[in-house]
Amino acid sequence: MVIPAVKISKRAQTWSTDTLVAAAIFVLALIIFFYVISLSTEKNIVEELKLEGVKIPLKFVSSSEGNNDTLVFIIGNKVDKEKLQQIASMSYYDLKRKLGIKNDFCIYFEDENGNLINISDIVGIPVAGIGSPNVTISGIQCGNP
Repeated sequence: MVIPAVKISKRAQTWSTDTLVAAAIFVLALIIFFYVISLSTEKNIVEELKLEGVKIPLKFVSSSEGNNDTLVFIIGNKVDKEKLQQIASMSYYDLKRKLGIKNDFCIYFEDENGNLINISDIVGIPVAGIGSPNVTISGIQCGNP
């Protein structure tokens, strides 16, 4: 009995070098695209934080004595302890909404040497500042929970 010879076809599917190079270029283009998108997003976040960082202090300061804005507690160069106490007793989320900001914040006071001024005695709450309860400064919770 004679066994017929098997022909091996050269038409079988194979990955050619051109296909592999094209796939590699496509994947590389996708990686570069998403990297550039993430960089622009990070820039936007940094710019937003800078703008909010400038915006927040302006909401708390007034140059005139007769300002009745509920958020103003610094008049001229003096802190109104009663207004500070009112603001510190507000819930963090209400204060954040009234300030019109999206990101977390903590406002604290330092003396001329950079030492933290504990406002717990002024506001009647054991906090280091006004803002997010998730932030701690020198081991003291920043805001009212």
